[in-house]
Amino acid sequence: MRGVKGSVQASNVMPESECYSIRRLSPFQGVLQVVKTPNARALSVDGRRWQVQVRCEIRRPRWGGSPQNVTIYRRYVAFALWSIRDGLTRLPIDPTLDRAHLEEVSERLLVRLLVAAEKLPLLRRDSVELWLLDAKDRLPLALLGSAMEGRPLAKFRWLEWVPSPAGDRSFVARSQRAEGLHADPTAIADHREMVANLVHKAAGRPRSAQWFRREEDGGGLGLEVPEQSAEGARWCGKRLPKSAFPELPLRERWTDAAERQLVADFHHWQAPFLLTLSELSEGTRKRLEHAARDRAMTVRALHRLYPAVINREVINAALVEASLRRSAGQ
Repeated sequence: MRGVKGSVQASNVMPESECYSIRRLSPFQGVLQVVKTPNARALSVDGRRWQVQVRCEIRRPRWGGSPQNVTIYRRYVAFALWSIRDGLTRLPIDPTLDRAHLEEVSERLLVRLLVAAEKLPLLRRDSVELWLLDAKDRLPLALLGSAMEGRPLAKFRWLEWVPSPAGDRSFVARSQRAEGLHADPTAIADHREMVANLVHKAAGRPRSAQWFRREEDGGGLGLEVPEQSAEGARWCGKRLPKSAFPELPLRERWTDAAERQLVADFHHWQAPFLLTLSELSEGTRKRLEHAARDRAMTVRALHRLYPAVINREVINAALVEASLRRSAGQ
């Protein structure tokens, strides 16, 4: 059992489990790998390092109550970090928790995790999608969220599309840089805002959004509408064809050439994350592989989760560059 520090044995009976991936939204940051057994789960954003969480019974005394007057609830607690190379590294935990129970449950999870970690990426299961709609044709414009079939749909306080995590100012539009715009380093964040403003302008005010259940042929059946949506159930119970949905989480087709180029620049920057998607056409994946060369370190972090590679030489070149940069301490 390579990489496990403990008493997990290969002969253990495999517990009931789930192994799947879901997209990381919003903003889009690739896919999250999930391995679950009863009362435990392991999560990974890169397929290499996993956080092991155990579902525990937490007891909290009520204010002014007796020791028997407590509130009991269940939640996941981060118990350890795991990787094939380093094995299990336990984290500090609340001393009132039952450590023997945590150890037992986590060991059962590790049996399944060892198998799943060799079969990445895991099958994506978040087939229900929330799309921000274009104000003109009310068709999908940008992906806001996703959910698994049969699971509760997330509640959104605002229908806002976010291009990158808060504080991440690394996106610099190539077309803007080439034209010498925003040469002031303090204005780099403007490029991120430019994309967000473009999307929100197309969505109009007040904004509309719709949940869809995506089907095997790429089409989607309209489900419910978020409470904040400006328009009623326009697509509820109706089916949209595959052509109505953008291939990427943000629509590539724009009327204005400058807008198309700005979005193309954004997708170029996002390429290492977009390559984790399983539905890409061969042409799109090939284009994104070449774009990802500009972010070799991110490719190195995520390449285990790429479901397909069209041009292996391009990805290998990025991995070699990343290794050299890492060796040089960059």
